[in-house]
Amino acid sequence: MEISALMETPMDTWVKFQDAEILMGFLSVDEVREIMKKNTNRTYYSGKGESGFKEKLDSDSAALELGARVVKNWKGITLKGKPCPFSAEKRDLFMTKWPEFGSFVADTCNDIAVFGEQEREADEKN
Repeated sequence: MEISALMETPMDTWVKFQDAEILMGFLSVDEVREIMKKNTNRTYYSGKGESGFKEKLDSDSAALELGARVVKNWKGITLKGKPCPFSAEKRDLFMTKWPEFGSFVADTCNDIAVFGEQEREADEKN
C-alpha cells in the first residue's frame, strides 16, 4: 500500500457517493475521535446506591463539525431535478437530515484506502 499521501497536507480527493462525487478531506482516527469527544456531554448522577458519569453524544453537533472539517464541495447532487450547488448551509442540512450522506462522510473521511484508491485512479487517467 502506497502511503505517501499521508505526508500531504491537506489531503483532499473526490470520492464517489451514489450518482455524485464529494470533495472530501482526510481526517485521522484521532481527529475524528477528538470531534466525538468534544461533542459528548458528561453528567454526574447519583441515587439508589449508584453513582457515576453518563455520557451522551450530541450527534447533530458532531455531524456539523465533521462535515465542516471534511466536506469541501460536491458535484452531481440534484435538488428537484436541478444541480444543487455546494454551500455550507446545504452541507450542514445534508449532514443532519440526510442519513446516507452523513453516514457516508463519517465512514469515509478516515479511510486511507479510499483516498489512496482515488489517487491511483487519477494517476491512471493521466
